[in-house]
Amino acid sequence: MTKNNISNPYLNFVMNNIVPRILTKLDRDYTSQTYGCFDRKYWHYRINDFPSLIEQQPMLALAQLYTWKDKSNIYYKNEKIREYILAALNFWKNKLHSDGSGDEYWPNEHSYPPTVFPLFAACESYKLLNLNDDSLKRAMLKSVNFISKWKEKGAVNQEIASIAALYSAYTILKKKSILIIIDNKLKKIIPLQTKEGWFPEYGGADLGYLSVALDYAANYYHLSKDSRILPLIENMIGFIKYFVHPDGTFGGDYGSRNTEYFLLHGLELLSQKYPLARRIADKLLENINTAYYLHNGIDDRYLCDYCGRSFVGAMISYSPQSVNIKLPYELEFEKWFAYSKIYIKSTKSVYIIVNLLKGGIVKVYSKQSNKHIENKEGLLFSDCGYNIINSKNILTTNWLEYEYNILINKNNLFVDGVFHKQSLFVLTPLTSILLRFAAKLLGKLLIPFAKRIMISSQSISLVTFKRSISLSDESLIIHDFISSPFIIKKLCSINRFSLRYVPSSRFFQINDLFIINKERKYFNIKKLELKKRFDFFKKEEKILNVKIIN
Repeated sequence: MTKNNISNPYLNFVMNNIVPRILTKLDRDYTSQTYGCFDRKYWHYRINDFPSLIEQQPMLALAQLYTWKDKSNIYYKNEKIREYILAALNFWKNKLHSDGSGDEYWPNEHSYPPTVFPLFAACESYKLLNLNDDSLKRAMLKSVNFISKWKEKGAVNQEIASIAALYSAYTILKKKSILIIIDNKLKKIIPLQTKEGWFPEYGGADLGYLSVALDYAANYYHLSKDSRILPLIENMIGFIKYFVHPDGTFGGDYGSRNTEYFLLHGLELLSQKYPLARRIADKLLENINTAYYLHNGIDDRYLCDYCGRSFVGAMISYSPQSVNIKLPYELEFEKWFAYSKIYIKSTKSVYIIVNLLKGGIVKVYSKQSNKHIENKEGLLFSDCGYNIINSKNILTTNWLEYEYNILINKNNLFVDGVFHKQSLFVLTPLTSILLRFAAKLLGKLLIPFAKRIMISSQSISLVTFKRSISLSDESLIIHDFISSPFIIKKLCSINRFSLRYVPSSRFFQINDLFIINKERKYFNIKKLELKKRFDFFKKEEKILNVKIIN
């Protein structure tokens, strides 16, 4: 029980913003055939003909609330809440495939995330309610068996989540074979962490998904006390600290998957052991009751399904302490991450992050104030390179690419390469029918193919680009060259939205409205040379030179 819930920074946000949404997502009608389902698109809107089991995760948030004795918690030992949790568990059990897997985006998917994440939620909920139900145990064992045979290659956060889910299942099922599965998975996970502290997420470092990995690694340690996970945790925290921005935001377009959220329960579980975790959490919580808060714009699916149980867990685990540690943005330094190709420069006035692996994406954050609107502070400058718009595809410079030529010379950064082409995939009635047919025919074999199309599908083009970035304590200068053998009908400079498709991205932040540099369009050109300067103190962008060849 929190000693002083008045000082608990999570309380208002969780109780007023998250829990009501979770309960709204849930079919609470005990006479309904879908009683216990959290997928509102399925049971209420009736626009889906199958339930997405990934959306059963909020059962754990309700179980945490049901067992949290605190004077501020109206849900404590509420019998209705207990009935809802049981209904959610039974719905999860009944909608698993015979192999223990679940669906997320299409029927007969047999996918890994809707198996792993709900299993963790189901097992932890089961324990919190002190249940003894053989049918639920059988469902858990089926999911364990499915997870034991799966090897996730693109998203390591899912593999780390799987060891937490497996261990939680072990505490119920008491089968030694589960420990062997965990051991095998952990031995494969450990070498995947880079020397910089991150795990690959579709080829690069992504901050939001690294917070997922940290959250489940912390939960695994909390349950198992397996010390093998501690070096991984320490390295993750050591990398994450560099991407907490002065305005309390986190991550963004410079990450491999563009994510800008943080699962906070892991930090709270680790805060007593690692004071740096406490400091990071405190910074990320600064604006939690304001319009500027990092998680205000997250859609209900991710706020409730993924972040919900983490927020509730963080609220319950919160333990305030005074920590005299400075985060990197509070210092003055330069740092080059050689593996992720991310460069950071921190001056007295600004915090600059550049990812050359994504074509030289640049972010500049002010250190002066959190009052984004009144003083135009927060994210001052954001440059995500260029997109070429065609009728059938988009070409971009901000694709994550290890083949780019990259050079660092003190405060001068250089990158050159080719635009990458990605098809414009929009679901049509025909593609929807074909996808359903393929899902029925291929099942889980469709997943790698679909991911290649939606996430990784791209090809190189004949359009080249060169970007140089010169940094000083007063300003930055970007010098771009773009050349094409054919006429470019529409070239757009962009300050937001790196192109790669990621479901858990593109959430709105107030920062988006107050980026100072302008987006520009150029029509019917073959070559462009553009040189621009951004002054950190005047907070203004100036075009120094433009040359266009048609």
